[in-house]
Amino acid sequence: MQRHLVSILHADELLDAYLFVEDADALYAEYAAQGVEFTRGLGNMPWHRREFVVKDCDGRLLAFGANL
Repeated sequence: MQRHLVSILHADELLDAYLFVEDADALYAEYAAQGVEFTRGLGNMPWHRREFVVKDCDGRLLAFGANL
């Protein structure tokens, strides 16, 4: 799975990282099955990405997105 790491400001959330993934739906399902805490659910964004945001164990906000 190819991932690129960048720091970005998204709306009202200050993301610590944005990771580009091949299949956001599959990763979302895997994380949901493991009880990961989502701060923004899976959805299509106006910038042609399908993405979601999680909070890691240190409180960092990590966004995962795939091209539509």
